[in-house]
Amino acid sequence: MKVTSQTGTITNGHFRLVAKHLLLEVDPENFELITGLAEGCVEVHLLSESEGMEYIAYASGAVYSPAESRIMLRDWTGSSFNGVFEAAGAHREKIMIPTDGSFFRSLDLETDPALSSYSINEPILSAA
Repeated sequence: MKVTSQTGTITNGHFRLVAKHLLLEVDPENFELITGLAEGCVEVHLLSESEGMEYIAYASGAVYSPAESRIMLRDWTGSSFNGVFEAAGAHREKIMIPTDGSFFRSLDLETDPALSSYSINEPILSAA
């Protein structure tokens, strides 16, 4: 079963995905989300309330796979970390973002001086 939406949001406790067009594949037995396909002006917001940080990734498209706890971004255009925007350096076709809450745990805020001066093109994101 597939359900479409013109503009929409997919949210869980660790992220919020916003896009102009969403196509949701759900299990007809229990209506659990299997896959969420997003197209057009995609934004993935990751918030860390405990650290007071916000990361937003921008892309042309995305696929959310709840079973794999990840969002695959297609045509990543840039990102914003605590309000500072940085365009994507080298062209990256696909970027993987974990959705299980581990995104900010991979940042060592006390020992990584680059984070205090904002450097987002670190191995936080995994190129696929």
